[in-house]
Amino acid sequence: MQLPIDLTKDDETVIKRFEVEGWSDICLNQLREVELRDAYCTRFELEFIKLILAKSPVLEKMVIESTDLMDTDDLGFLMEVTQFRRLSPLAQVYYYSR
Repeated sequence: MQLPIDLTKDDETVIKRFEVEGWSDICLNQLREVELRDAYCTRFELEFIKLILAKSPVLEKMVIESTDLMDTDDLGFLMEVTQFRRLSPLAQVYYYSR
């Protein structure tokens, strides 16, 4: 599944829409792998990753691929992601920068 994101909207607007549409009540019972390509390290992406990790009981692997070489923002992003609660005890997060 691909989730198109309009990067011209600010993060606050996208996050509010995300919450209003009821995404916080979902359970992703069959989701085993996730790839997030061309990550820009935005607040919306953090919230999306947090949701996936918190609602996926059988998740095994999440791959996050950044668009740029790793910098200070990427490290902060990665540190925050590693702190998120994971519903699946098997969930591993891999981060790549290209």
